[in-house]
Amino acid sequence: MEKILKSSIPNLLTIFRLFIAIIVICFLAFPFGGNAYNFSLTIGNADEMSFEFCVSYLLAGILFIIGCLTDFLDGWIARKYKWISDFGKFWDPIADKILINSVLIFFAVNGSVPVLIPVIMIIRDCIVDGRRMIHAKEGTVVAANWFGKWKTILQMVGISIIFFLFNTSQPSFNSNNLINLIFYFFVQNIAVIFALILSIISGFIYFFKNKK
Repeated sequence: MEKILKSSIPNLLTIFRLFIAIIVICFLAFPFGGNAYNFSLTIGNADEMSFEFCVSYLLAGILFIIGCLTDFLDGWIARKYKWISDFGKFWDPIADKILINSVLIFFAVNGSVPVLIPVIMIIRDCIVDGRRMIHAKEGTVVAANWFGKWKTILQMVGISIIFFLFNTSQPSFNSNNLINLIFYFFVQNIAVIFALILSIISGFIYFFKNKK
């Protein structure tokens, strides 16, 4: 009995991550606390940029990182103690997608990321998960490839950057400076853009590798 309970730890962490995703969505959908505080940032000779942080986004960001940590923890425990299960192979990537894609949708709505990024990622996930479900019905469980895992890592890093460094949709500048605006969005979305590239690559790899 004790062994069964211990072997269920990775799966329980996956379920816990699903609950965290729901709470994060609630924080983003029903923001409270308003703009809690402001701060300014000057890079080199660039004009000063001022930012506003929202309490609900800050709490959502903290919970998001906790959810990310459970992802790494359940994978590490499953591999270390060989507690790998079909449930984990199937639901672990789905829990990641629910947590990540829901946040990306909200960021696209408020202008923090280009709308095309979550659209492409979600389409890719629908195609891959659809084929995964077909394999599951046939009794075959297909785990994510390494490109997909690195894609997930970059998504988590990129989203965390936006949560804590770029809390609002756009910065406020002392003067109109296109270079500053480009720099802002480039730094904000660079990790997410690389995640998009790996998302497309991993999707093609998964599709052709499991073509039969």
